[in-house]
Amino acid sequence: MSKGSDYRQICDHLLPELSNRTNIKEVLLEKIQSMRNSYYKSRALSQLAQFYDEKSDELLNESFKVTKTIQKPILKFQVLENIFSIAHYKEVKHKLFIKEILNELVLSCDSIDGHYDRVIASIRLSFYGSRDFRKIYLTNAIETLVKMDEDDEKIKLIIKLKSLITIYDDLQISLNGIIENLKNKTHNYFINSYYGRILFAEKLNVDTLHSSLLVSEKLGNDNDNEQNEDVSNSTEIQALFMLFAQLNDIKLTLGKTDSLNQLWINLFKDSDNQSNTEKILKIALDTELFFTPQVAIIIDELVRNGKEDRISILFPYIMKPSNEVLPIVHRWFTDYNNNQIKKLAALLLTEAKHVFEAAIDTITDLLKSDNDQMRYRAQRIFQHPERDVEKPSKRISVIGEKTLMKILQKRSTKEHLPRIQTYLKSFFYDLLWDDPKVFQNLYENVTKLRERNSACGRRMGFFNNINFINNDTWNSIMQTLQSPSHPSYVEELFHSTMYLMSLGQIPRENWNEFAKVLSVTDTSQFKEKLYFVRKDVRIMEFILNEVCGSTNMSDETYFEILELKLITQTAVKIEDLLQSDYAVINNIGSCNFYTSTENLNQAVLDMLNDFSINIDIMGNLIKWLIQKMKSFKGFDDTLFSMLLCGDLLSLVSACAQKEDYLYRKITNSQDFDKGQMIKLLEKILNNHPYYPARGSSFILLSAMDNSDHKVIINAMNALFDENVVKEYSAIGIPLIHLSPNEFIDDLLKSLKNESAIKAYEILKILTQYALNEKIDANTKSKIINYLAKEIGELKSKKPISYYYTDIKIPFTTTLENELYKTWIKIQGLSGKTQYYTNVEASKE
Repeated sequence: MSKGSDYRQICDHLLPELSNRTNIKEVLLEKIQSMRNSYYKSRALSQLAQFYDEKSDELLNESFKVTKTIQKPILKFQVLENIFSIAHYKEVKHKLFIKEILNELVLSCDSIDGHYDRVIASIRLSFYGSRDFRKIYLTNAIETLVKMDEDDEKIKLIIKLKSLITIYDDLQISLNGIIENLKNKTHNYFINSYYGRILFAEKLNVDTLHSSLLVSEKLGNDNDNEQNEDVSNSTEIQALFMLFAQLNDIKLTLGKTDSLNQLWINLFKDSDNQSNTEKILKIALDTELFFTPQVAIIIDELVRNGKEDRISILFPYIMKPSNEVLPIVHRWFTDYNNNQIKKLAALLLTEAKHVFEAAIDTITDLLKSDNDQMRYRAQRIFQHPERDVEKPSKRISVIGEKTLMKILQKRSTKEHLPRIQTYLKSFFYDLLWDDPKVFQNLYENVTKLRERNSACGRRMGFFNNINFINNDTWNSIMQTLQSPSHPSYVEELFHSTMYLMSLGQIPRENWNEFAKVLSVTDTSQFKEKLYFVRKDVRIMEFILNEVCGSTNMSDETYFEILELKLITQTAVKIEDLLQSDYAVINNIGSCNFYTSTENLNQAVLDMLNDFSINIDIMGNLIKWLIQKMKSFKGFDDTLFSMLLCGDLLSLVSACAQKEDYLYRKITNSQDFDKGQMIKLLEKILNNHPYYPARGSSFILLSAMDNSDHKVIINAMNALFDENVVKEYSAIGIPLIHLSPNEFIDDLLKSLKNESAIKAYEILKILTQYALNEKIDANTKSKIINYLAKEIGELKSKKPISYYYTDIKIPFTTTLENELYKTWIKIQGLSGKTQYYTNVEASKE
């Protein structure tokens, strides 16, 4: 049924006994319990805990107990690290258990005999604490290093330690002493130069590969001459690479520029110096800031020293943590509340693996953030713009029912604005429902929650967005429907079935099976009574034809008759729908759950070319729109009502774009309640779940002659926060008719927002007003003075990027560049000269 079915085929091939078992995890647990090797058993238990929410606590505790029987300390240490990480993803509230794991890690590290393994364990353990704890284990690593023979393993460890102890002067002295006593001076070069370290890493890989080749050749070919020739060639190549590396290191020295590593060290030593932060930020805008062990230690120490605010501007660009630094990130997430470092930790942990229950609240809060990059990263967790819409990229078997339940509850609350709800909902667009047991547990939890909320009459949607499914989960769904089910549950599954049909996930026989359930369900309790059978543009065309052809438009029942005709000819009732075949149901799904085109506004404008819009036609469309906006109930409204309201908004918006003077004439008339219209459009802008409706409401607000400029400012702020709706701002802004000088004052206040993309959009408006000479000299001076002040500020270094069009680093521009461009356009060439004069003066 699903393209993800290969996963099950692999399981059946490797473990044939799974073929008739739906609860694979239970079978795997049985297999694990029969293991005799404590290392493999403990490791397997902890790995299974990642994907077994129902028993994750039990499995982690059992895994921890089994570690006590592992004989080799280094193996025990490895498993304990794994348990520690998984516990933070699954059972983060069990702080006592996590502390026990850390204590056992310390004991295991102290018991390791081999010098190499002990240094590695000491280094890794240093990430589990801060300050004195970290320094103790880095000191232990150096003391153990002294006892090692001079070989590649020792050089590898020295290189690793060198970057970790840069903030400890005494440890640097100790390590430098070890380096100076190295007998092979080539090793000094490998350790102390940038390209030397790269060359050494490659040398290790080549040596390993070469050793393997020699073994293979000895087994199959005893020609020693050929082997000697290969060795000679290899030596010459290594010498050539050595020369190349040395030349590049000399080039770096001549360039007199600090490396990124040195910049981080400078930041640690003087975090109050803005130039240190600015230099790192500049690199961040050109490339990525990888969360290396050195960076992790420096940021951790700065945060512990209360310097978080000084460096938080760098947080949005820090990414891709290695596994060894995750303990630091885990501590940030558990030790801090409601601040920047916790938000960064939530992003790093989620991006490193997958979204987890404890992070949902923080990630959801980031969806509201004014920091563009943090908001974009949070948005990508729920829906990545580069995802393949025809393939799932997430599985419920991995995510687990606890996390899914948390997202479903968040999605069902009314506290979040439509743009937040949209991203929470979009999480399910590429989610494969591949585990019947997870579904069953989720179903039971949802049923209990539904019963608790039934008393207040509140409807909550949970299973209405299933887009990908495998046969086992579909069968589990059908099994839940064999017993009497709440009608709302059946209705949600009906909507999911239509989604699945449109994506080719449900064949005809599965629909016939589900239709039998619908036939015995009391559909009178369904929320949705009507479904459209035509696409949105065709519905708007039908509405326009009817309004243009009407002669008795003054009748009070006119709109009731019109809506009844609309229902009769473009919609179907739920009771009639149940008699429809597979093809009809598939078409209804596409008509009600998807917009017909990516550029709906342009499609409606093209459609209007076949009509002549006069003041009577537009007036009647506006009257009908007002009626529908008055009755709009937000997320509690029916699908039919939301779609009809959205279609009328798109239609009236397009008419206003075509004939804006007619729209203004109607809304400026004495008998028109403009205040009511404004409030209704604001309600739609902030509460309608569909982006064409929100965008169209902004256009209609902009095109209206409105004395209150704060309405437009608030509308713009709401709109600029959304990526898909931004196209509507470009249409609406040129239509704005306001007192320019007062409007500019509020725009300048909005520029102080942390969002660079909002500032960029506002700068375009300021430029247009200035070039069109719509503002007086005093207002123009205000703009220029503001720009002069902002250019060069650290906060202006932020990148300007759109989520859907510019998602990769490097970014195309910065806010500072756009501030400067606006300065030049408004001030002219004299502004350019003045700017450079001010810059030179500041340097002196």
